[in-house]
Amino acid sequence: MRHILFGVNFQVELRVLVGLASLASVGYAQTVTTFDAPNAGFTIATAINSAGQITGYYEDTIDQITHGFLREPDGTITTFDGPPLTLTYTSFTFARTINSAGQIAGSYFESSVPAGESRGHGFLRDRDGTITPFDIGTADHVLNTAINPAAQIAGSYVFSDLPSPTAAFLRQPDGSITTFYDHSGFTVFTAINPAGQITGYGGAIGAFLRQRSGSITAFHIPNSIYTYPVGINSTGRITGYYSDASYFYHGFLRQPGGTITTFDALNSSATLPQAINAASQIAGQYQDPNGRIHGFLRQRDGSITTIDVPSSTYTYPVGINSAGQITGYYFDGWAYHGFIFTP
Repeated sequence: MRHILFGVNFQVELRVLVGLASLASVGYAQTVTTFDAPNAGFTIATAINSAGQITGYYEDTIDQITHGFLREPDGTITTFDGPPLTLTYTSFTFARTINSAGQIAGSYFESSVPAGESRGHGFLRDRDGTITPFDIGTADHVLNTAINPAAQIAGSYVFSDLPSPTAAFLRQPDGSITTFYDHSGFTVFTAINPAGQITGYGGAIGAFLRQRSGSITAFHIPNSIYTYPVGINSTGRITGYYSDASYFYHGFLRQPGGTITTFDALNSSATLPQAINAASQIAGQYQDPNGRIHGFLRQRDGSITTIDVPSSTYTYPVGINSAGQITGYYFDGWAYHGFIFTP
């Protein structure tokens, strides 16, 4: 099975010592809870909100279909699917992001459009379970990436008729949609904060920050080949990763004024931040020289803690909330499972 940096419901409470991956070898206690959706062959957690609710997706071993899920802080898991359409059926649902109100955004793919093909739609799931699907014209696929507390959704879509086949969009709570592309071949919105600031990247513009007014500020990591912003917090700080001339990946933190700090986890051959919270704590993944993938937590002072789920061979943190809780998924040698670290 290839691992990329980027079953029955159960919970296991463990106490682990997490080592500090900085110059000082210090540890502290943390609780990790692992979980799976019902009948899951694999469980992928994708985001966590300030209340500790977790969303993601899983494959059901019975119907071999991918479904979305919402995990409550007490461990209760609710599963859901995108709404079926006329003469088609929903075959895959991917819940990607959740806001502080418990609203979830994601994508679902229907098959037989026509037979043998699939089309991806966006969706918004409200706290009461109501799911609202949406499309962007006749786009082939709508890929939701982020949602903020106001229920603004930022993401990307694939439209084979556009000069730029992958373009970005911003959906407002009233359902209106603004699109953006730079004619370079692709444009991607990756994250949105409570103020409506969006970060992302494009083929021509590179990494950028889009203000609520629509103005764009491009930025670039010196001596890098590619720059990939992945998260923006309420203060406008942006995290992500970049590739150097030797194609090694490193993390970065961009301040609201434009100052950029780069960083790496200790003994890392690739460092890939995935999320940032209001306190500027950053969660992500790194690969060690032996090819094993670990999680990390970077504090505002720059110290970095390694995070490994016990008995895992690979650990992938993908989200962090205001309380410093981290969610993600891990591989145990057989399948992927969800987890939550609680400080």
